[in-house]
Amino acid sequence: MGNEQRNLRIEKLKALSSQGISGYPDRFSTNYELNEVAQLADETTGVRVAGRIMSVGSFKN
Repeated sequence: MGNEQRNLRIEKLKALSSQGISGYPDRFSTNYELNEVAQLADETTGVRVAGRIMSVGSFKN
């Protein structure tokens, strides 16, 4: 990671902190399970899920 990218991330973290927002929250609320998201239309917005992205691909048949 270059210094420029590192500095940008630090600035973003400082901006969040100045607004009282934790840059490393200990909780994250979700509104769907992953198997439910796979059934949603592609244009669906407001989806909050958590987890690691292991690969990117099409989940619809």
